[in-house]
Amino acid sequence: MRKIFIFLICLMPLCLAAAQWGILADYDQGDSAVRGSIAGQNYLMPQILRGEPVRIFLSVDGDHKTASYEKIITDSYARWFARPAQLIRKAKREDEFADILPLLDRGIKVNFVSSSEQRDIDIAVLPLGQVQAVCGRASGGCYSRKEGKIPQILIPKDNFLRQVVTRGQLSAKRIGLHEIGHSLGLSDQYKRARSLNSHPVYSTDESSKSIMNQAGDLTCDDADGIINLIDVTQGVSRGGTDGWHSLCKNDIYYINGAPADKLPYVVVGQEKGTVWMLTEYKNGRKTAVREFPLDMQGEISVFDDISERVLLRDKSGRPLRSVGSGGEEIYYSYTYDKHTRLLVKDGKVLRVDIKVPAYYGKRMNKTAMGNVRYFGEGGKLATLECLRSGKGKSKAGYISYKVGVLDERLSVDIELSFDAKGRETVHAAYAGQATDASDTVPAHHSFYSSHKMAGKADKHEKILARQLQEKARRQMLDAKIQEMTRWYLSRP
Repeated sequence: MRKIFIFLICLMPLCLAAAQWGILADYDQGDSAVRGSIAGQNYLMPQILRGEPVRIFLSVDGDHKTASYEKIITDSYARWFARPAQLIRKAKREDEFADILPLLDRGIKVNFVSSSEQRDIDIAVLPLGQVQAVCGRASGGCYSRKEGKIPQILIPKDNFLRQVVTRGQLSAKRIGLHEIGHSLGLSDQYKRARSLNSHPVYSTDESSKSIMNQAGDLTCDDADGIINLIDVTQGVSRGGTDGWHSLCKNDIYYINGAPADKLPYVVVGQEKGTVWMLTEYKNGRKTAVREFPLDMQGEISVFDDISERVLLRDKSGRPLRSVGSGGEEIYYSYTYDKHTRLLVKDGKVLRVDIKVPAYYGKRMNKTAMGNVRYFGEGGKLATLECLRSGKGKSKAGYISYKVGVLDERLSVDIELSFDAKGRETVHAAYAGQATDASDTVPAHHSFYSSHKMAGKADKHEKILARQLQEKARRQMLDAKIQEMTRWYLSRP
């Protein structure tokens, strides 16, 4: 069975020029999005702003050259404040940032402690192979923060040849800068990771170079991120209602730590998709939160598109809010290159449509847009998932239809695969709960019946009843397969 390839977190892209940074999604836990409240309690920034040193227990594999790695780490923490201060002065904007410059100039103090002393973070320097065994095969390092435990950073030991081959990308300095950014509260900006751990409001969406992406050193994007991180932590509204202009050469302004053109709606699935939360923001601040249960009976056909009249668009012309032909309230939210469409009527969610990049291929290096639709059917949570993986006129891909997603066994499960010409290559389908007994259905897909014979009395009638049930199930499956095929082939 294929797993649904998306996560139930969705929101927005925008920003008309290059800029890229993001605050980690849990940085403003609780009510900390409200001005004046405390944010970042699980990260190092609050204590740094209080002037307290970061206490680090450093372990180096082989315990040699420890002093050189202490210097790398000390310099890395220092650069996260020194670089923004340098760019502010270079732009001759000292008056505008007069409140924050003393903090940046004071820098980040670092104390190295023993394992028996109280510390704020553990940093281990290990051979690259050991780092990747923990962090992942494609990783150069990682930051980990588990509840109730000391946060930890793993970085690779320096290797001259590896640094030359990777142009410094796998050096302890470069990886250390990136992972230390996490310890302060900044999120990944790699294409496959940025939408998973970035805050829906306190982040930008363009693909430019930053140390949290693939740059070799801190950039103006990282400086923007640090300034906004400090403002969010302190509850500062820099520039008032007009906000402040990015340190990069672009047209982005920030208000209350968020891009001024951030979209107003955030849609998040709760309780595994049976409840959907709609959060409204204005100027980067949370203004309302509404929860809607999913209509589990399914009032509209899952394969029908609903006509709508757009009431509000963003600066790039994308819809933000619409009204459907049947009076449905329709909300759109975007994050990076995925978006969500929420259909609400009479206080219930009728359907949720999500488009998101899906990665496929032998090395997972090919990208296509996938579609997942959440809806209710017969009191159960259902999904319609579609991926067109081909380019140009190719129709290669697959589609699946599942009813009872949260149950131990699906009540309906249909999966179809197609070749480049749109011809079906694989059929797998069943209705009812699967047993060991199976029959072949004319449309060359497998069919499994949940019916079990009980006793020998009235055997002929029971067999006839079973045949009628199976015929009805086959007809239902065939009808669904036809609808799925039409819907799949109509996708762009």
